[in-house]
Amino acid sequence: VTFISFGPGQSATMTVAWHVPGLAQKLNDGSWRYSLDWVSIAGHTGDTLDLSVTLPRGARWGADPPPAHTALTAPMSGSWTYRLP
Repeated sequence: VTFISFGPGQSATMTVAWHVPGLAQKLNDGSWRYSLDWVSIAGHTGDTLDLSVTLPRGARWGADPPPAHTALTAPMSGSWTYRLP
């Protein structure tokens, strides 16, 4: 666990990367669902989440992809589907 400490008016960036082959759920129609729940921290105004999801080779999002940039003014929860070729 890494804790980043900084004072009022300062900023910091933390990058987290993970590879989890079994994270997505296969749906009955053959598509796959990726879900994410991110908890905001009370009193941390200005926190943002920059998200990049790399799909398996050849896969395409079913509709809109996950947001690339989200303000964490409240907990964020979402699900997105993709299809393999």
